[in-house]
Amino acid sequence: MRSEMGENCVSKPRASDCAWGLGVFLVGLGLNLYTPGEVVASVVVSSILILALGVLLTSVFLIWRAANSVATWARIAPRNSTLLASLAAERAGQ
Repeated sequence: MRSEMGENCVSKPRASDCAWGLGVFLVGLGLNLYTPGEVVASVVVSSILILALGVLLTSVFLIWRAANSVATWARIAPRNSTLLASLAAERAGQ
């Protein structure tokens, strides 16, 4: 029979403890492999690439949205012009 005190004395490892240890290890490894100039350069390059990708995707979305609006207008315009032409013909006949 186990005592309650014996079960509580040994703590189970938590995932957060392992994550902190792994993070500290990777940061330490990164600091030993790269100079600060290389780290700053990689951050700048990745920031520029992410910004360029965002601008590209935003412009593609806006062009697509404008094309949909033009396509909708082009579908409606012939109906309106036919209606206007028929009204003009009726007025000319009176």
